[in-house]
Amino acid sequence: MMDALSSRGRIEANPLLGRGQFGLSQSAIKGGIVGGVVLTEWLMLRRHPETKRFWTWTNYATGAATTVVAVRNWN
Repeated sequence: MMDALSSRGRIEANPLLGRGQFGLSQSAIKGGIVGGVVLTEWLMLRRHPETKRFWTWTNYATGAATTVVAVRNWN
């Protein structure tokens, strides 16, 4: 969310989201990617609850990376 808000109205550099000004379509793509990752994590945890520690640290790492990108966008 913070990364999307910090990108709004600027030129998108990520080719997965498409080139051009960050807008509704890029936001929808980003939301779809996040939704897919969350769904995958949930399904994996249902079948393999022993991977909880791995997913916890993965969430910390992705949260830190997203925060770094958002701070960079605002500077």
